[in-house]
Amino acid sequence: MLSIVIADDEAGIVDLCKMLIEYPNAAVIGEAFNGLELFDKIGELHPNTVITDLSMPGMTGLELIEQAKTAYPDVNFIIMSGYTDFEYVQKALRFGVWDYLLKPLQKRELNSILEKLDQHLEDVYSRELRQEAAENDLARSLRVLRERYLRDVWQSGLPLPAPVIGENLILEFAGKKMRGMLFCADWQYTAPSMDRAALERQAGKLFSHLRDGMSGFPGCPDSASFTEGNTYAVLSLYPSPSAGDQAAALEKQLSHLLRELQNQWSGVRVVCACSELLDAGPGNIPLVFEQVRAAARQRIEERGRQILAYRPEAALSLKRRSPFTQREALRQAVLGGDEQRIREAVRADWAELRDPPPGSGCLLLEEQAACISQALRQLPGMEKLEACPVLDPQQILASGAPLPEELPDRIADMAQVLLSEYRLRLSTQENTAVSKAKQYVSQHFAEDISLNQIAKYVCLSPAYFSSLFKTETGCGFIKYLQHVRVEHAKELLKNTKVRISDIAEEVGYKDLKFFNKIFLNETTVTPSEYRKYYS
Repeated sequence: MLSIVIADDEAGIVDLCKMLIEYPNAAVIGEAFNGLELFDKIGELHPNTVITDLSMPGMTGLELIEQAKTAYPDVNFIIMSGYTDFEYVQKALRFGVWDYLLKPLQKRELNSILEKLDQHLEDVYSRELRQEAAENDLARSLRVLRERYLRDVWQSGLPLPAPVIGENLILEFAGKKMRGMLFCADWQYTAPSMDRAALERQAGKLFSHLRDGMSGFPGCPDSASFTEGNTYAVLSLYPSPSAGDQAAALEKQLSHLLRELQNQWSGVRVVCACSELLDAGPGNIPLVFEQVRAAARQRIEERGRQILAYRPEAALSLKRRSPFTQREALRQAVLGGDEQRIREAVRADWAELRDPPPGSGCLLLEEQAACISQALRQLPGMEKLEACPVLDPQQILASGAPLPEELPDRIADMAQVLLSEYRLRLSTQENTAVSKAKQYVSQHFAEDISLNQIAKYVCLSPAYFSSLFKTETGCGFIKYLQHVRVEHAKELLKNTKVRISDIAEEVGYKDLKFFNKIFLNETTVTPSEYRKYYS
């Protein structure tokens, strides 16, 4: 659409030009009668087209075009002139004028020029849109490739070559330093293991706020990141000459942001583990990740800190520490299903941790968890089960910020749970339709779930599944789903400051009134009353 301002020191010419314009995609939005007035009108109305005489008082058309092209480069000028002004027309064309009209004005010529200009602007706009779309696609592809690359290096521990787009690396390492950060999210309060999925959903939202907040920092470095469960890994690149100052400034800003998020998400505890500044390059990325893992291990002993820096002396002390001596005793206890011996074997090595360097507790937890998981895989009949139970160290840490003295019993308790799960699953040889449905609900309760959808998931007809579920659980499926959602809502109401409307959406209810009704039916109090009584 052309938006036009017409200028001539003769009002009759202005009126004639307005009358002659019949091109349907053009609109006259203003008029002026001298050069100074026209310059002001352009600034006020922001037209994309100006039709102007060359000879006007105050400021000639040439002077105006020269100044306007600098101040308003997107304006297109069409000049009006007589045959005697052709020398001025040539100068105007050199200034980048779109076209010119000879007086007396001709309707066909005027509208033909307007149509060509409109088509030109449409073509330019289309090219800009295509270029913008291509740049957006490239940016999305770059983010995906960076995320995939970092995840592959994280999981493999190998210095993989960085992919390229065209002739450019997806990460520009030349002349830069790099630093890794690993954000770990744990519940502030002790939570059952089934709440791991809920923690990951909360962590995902928190990491999104964190990512947006960091992108707004002044001088934010180029970075790549990925999220895995309740952790968020970031690799930041800094120009070498100012890397130290930039990293220190970012850490200070990050500390403030973490405190803000901690107040908002009071049920979740977040710590940030940082590596040293290293020379940027694919060969050093595994070392960066090794350092952030080592720094993150300190969060058991360094409970009061939100930012944990990698300390080479602590890492060296860990390598020199006493070995995991009860490995075979623990393995045999798991294979024998002897829960008392498991507890004794776990406690024995923890009793040897006296004045341990930071990271010792988490490292021992990882070793014992790996030993227990390996033994579980060797239990008889395990090959008949769909999946082997695994003791995940992160699950123990995520279930509540533990004291070092609490960890041995948590490990033993979790091993006992996994053994019980193994025995139960082995006795049935397969998961029943009801247990599959319950497991699905525990993982997806925040999503839209229907009886028909679950029946299809467990390969039964809706009528038969509904009857089976009620027989085995004593309640209908929809009632069970409501109960699970309300239980999760109760935990969030007690332990966070998140708005009730957000909690409703978090547990699967987009309609706040309906959520309030369900909550009242389940608990006999409203969500706001529950928070008042129990938070």
